[in-house]
Amino acid sequence: MAAGDGVIGLSGRITSRITVDLMEAYLGMDKPRGEVRLDFSAADHLDVSGINALVKLYLRASSEGVRLFADGLNPEMIDAFRATRIDGTIVPGSVPADRPETARS
Repeated sequence: MAAGDGVIGLSGRITSRITVDLMEAYLGMDKPRGEVRLDFSAADHLDVSGINALVKLYLRASSEGVRLFADGLNPEMIDAFRATRIDGTIVPGSVPADRPETARS
C-alpha cells in the first residue's frame, strides 16, 4: 500500500487484511484540501471485510472533516459500493483509461 500527495494506492485483494495498513497509511499522510483519494486501479477484488475496512477509514476521516474519494474502481467494485451504499460516503471518482466501462452512469 502506497500513500502520498493525498492518495492511498490499494492493490490486490481488498479484504480485512488491509485494515491496519490502510489506517496507518491514512494517519501518516498529508490531507490536502481536506480530502483523500483511494486509488483502486491496481486492486482486483473487494469483499465484505474490505468494505468494513473502508467504513472504519471513513469513520475516522469524517471525524476529522476529511472527505474520501475512490478512483479506479472496476465494475464489480462499483456494484459492491452501490449494494452496500458506501458510495454515499466514499465517493466514486475517476476511472482509469483502460477501464472506460467503469464510468458512473
